[in-house]
Amino acid sequence: MKILTFSMGAAMRKVIINKKRISFLGAELNFVPLVIELDNLKNIDTKKLSKEDLKTIKKLAKLGNEKQIAEDIIKDFREGGWNLIGKK
Repeated sequence: MKILTFSMGAAMRKVIINKKRISFLGAELNFVPLVIELDNLKNIDTKKLSKEDLKTIKKLAKLGNEKQIAEDIIKDFREGGWNLIGKK
């Protein structure tokens, strides 16, 4: 399991990667995790996600392991201006 913590100003996001299951946690989600099972994309509520989000999820689903998924998420967050402040 990998736990990534990002910050941008006063905002924080936490991403937990457990095999092919990703949980996103942040204030905009009322601290209720958004859980995505990369092995089962049929159950994703597409109404809550943008086309860009769906594209990113499909890209992550093609990656093989936690390390690759974590590296890709870190890259995507950094491109969005987020700073990685913790990695376990």
